[in-house]
Amino acid sequence: MQRLRVHTLTLLGVLLAAAPLSAQSVGDFPQIRLGEELSGSVPFGGPALSNRGPVSVYRFDAEAGVRYSIEARSPSFDAYLILARPVGGITEFLREDDDSAGDTDSRIRFTAERTEPLLLVVQPLTEGGSGDFTLRLEERVLAPAQPPRPVTPGSPVQGSISATSSVMLTDWDEEISYDLWTFAGEGGEFFEITMESDAFDTYLEFGPMSGGDMVAEQTNDDGGGGTNSRLRVQLPHDGTFGVRARPLSEGNQGSYTLLVQSFVPPPPSRAPITAGATVTSELDLQDAILEGGISYEEWIYQGEAGERLSIRLASDDFDAYLSVGRMNADGIFQEIASNDDAPDDGLNSLVQLTLPTDGEYVIRARSLSEGGAGPYTLEVRRGG
Repeated sequence: MQRLRVHTLTLLGVLLAAAPLSAQSVGDFPQIRLGEELSGSVPFGGPALSNRGPVSVYRFDAEAGVRYSIEARSPSFDAYLILARPVGGITEFLREDDDSAGDTDSRIRFTAERTEPLLLVVQPLTEGGSGDFTLRLEERVLAPAQPPRPVTPGSPVQGSISATSSVMLTDWDEEISYDLWTFAGEGGEFFEITMESDAFDTYLEFGPMSGGDMVAEQTNDDGGGGTNSRLRVQLPHDGTFGVRARPLSEGNQGSYTLLVQSFVPPPPSRAPITAGATVTSELDLQDAILEGGISYEEWIYQGEAGERLSIRLASDDFDAYLSVGRMNADGIFQEIASNDDAPDDGLNSLVQLTLPTDGEYVIRARSLSEGGAGPYTLEVRRGG
C-alpha cells in the first residue's frame, strides 16, 4: 500500500553502491518524460537498498501542481517503487509503494509541490530478485464531477459506486469514487444519515453546500455497525446540505443504500455519583448528542465549596473527554473544567478541581469526537 515516509540517505551512492551524489549529477541518470513508458532491468547481484533487491534509478522533471501517476511492472519480480528528492548530498524519500498497481506491481500517485528534478527507484521487493520491468509516467486528470442528486428525508435511495461516479482526491492522493446527495433543512433540526453496503466498507461525509460542492464537517466510517456508516447531525442554519456517500478505500465499487431521516435526540441520561464511587456505563447511539454528533452521558454530584475532587474517565473503546460544570437558570450547561488526555494515561481523561460553591455539579462523560462509543469507567475521588 502506498504510504508517505520521509527520511534521508547521506549518499545517493547507497542507492548505487557507487559514487556519492556529490560525485554524480542527477542528470547522469536516464530520464523518463511525461507520457513515456520505458523498459529496464535490474541485474542479479547488483547494488541493493534497504534489504530489498538491486536498484535501477531514473530521473524526471516534475512541474508544480501537476498530478503524476508512476507505475512499475515486472513479470519477473515483485516490483517496489520509490519516489525521492535529491537535496545536496542527501536523498529525501517522498513516497514508497509495493502493490498498488495490482498483483505484485507498484504505483505511486502524487501532486508535485514544486518544479524540480525527482528520482524514481525501481527494485525487487526481496533480496536476490532480478529481471526486466517497465516504468511508466503519466499525468492523472480527474473527470468532471457528477452533479449532486436530491435525497428526500425519510425515503431510502439505492445508489451505486461505479466507473462513472465522481472521483475525489484524499490527502494521500488516493482516488476515491463517490456520489453526492443533497437535502434541505432548517437550523436546529436533527437528522440521522445511514449508509449500508454488502460490497464495500462505507464512509459518510456531511456538510453545507458551497459553490456546487460540499464542505465536509462531519464524517463516519463504522458507526452503523460492521462496515456500515451512521451520522447524527444538527443543522447549524437553514439551507441545503450535502452527503457524500463513498467507500473507505480506493478501488471499491458496488451498490449501497442511503437513508436520511429526521429524529428527536433523547434527553441526556443522568444518574447520581458520590465521592469514592466507581461506575461503569456505555456510550451508544441511544444517548443524547452534542453539536457535531458527539454522544454523552451526565452524572450528578452534590458538592461543597472548597471540596477538592479528582475525576477520571477511562475507556478502551474511544478517546475519552471529560467536562465538569453546572446548569444555569436556563438549563444550559456551563463548563468549569475539562480534560482530554491525562498525563501518562493514554487517551483517558482526568479533571482535578476545587469546587467553588455548594450545590449540584454535572459531570459529562463523552468521546472527543463524533462516532466514539463503547463502555467506560468513571471514578470520583476526594483530594488529588
